[in-house]
Amino acid sequence: ETPCDTYIDLEDVNKGTKKMANGKPANVTLITSELLQWTMTSTRHWIRAIIDQAIKQGLPNYWLMDWIKPIHGELNYF
Repeated sequence: ETPCDTYIDLEDVNKGTKKMANGKPANVTLITSELLQWTMTSTRHWIRAIIDQAIKQGLPNYWLMDWIKPIHGELNYF
């Protein structure tokens, strides 16, 4: 791929991983922010390619939604 074939570059991945909060529990994938922050450059190229491919093919709707869970009351996801 050439730079004009991509939506994000490696620097975007590096900046994004640096901004991630530490000490948070893993999600359903069991991937923590620390795990992503400690990856090598070759893995970050892979992360960039996955995100870029998702943008090209259209992001899944659930990637665009925030899940807010109230402390009490009904759970409304939509």
